[in-house]
Amino acid sequence: MSEWRSKTNLKWQETIMAVFVKGGYVRHNHRAEWGVGKIQSVDKYGIVKVIFAGTHELSIAKGAKYLIKVDENGNKID
Repeated sequence: MSEWRSKTNLKWQETIMAVFVKGGYVRHNHRAEWGVGKIQSVDKYGIVKVIFAGTHELSIAKGAKYLIKVDENGNKID
């Protein structure tokens, strides 16, 4: 892997870990029917584990592309 690509991946991982934290709430940007999910974990590779509406547990790679940060009522947080 080139040095540039390695630095880009590291920056992406830092962004994911800063935006999404364990215990936070999110919505999937294409699956509104899943409702509000609670983040269970975020790993250093950008994989976010979320439980949606108490039933669907998912691991989402590159979570920042698919998840929207919300409050516990589902209102978007900027």
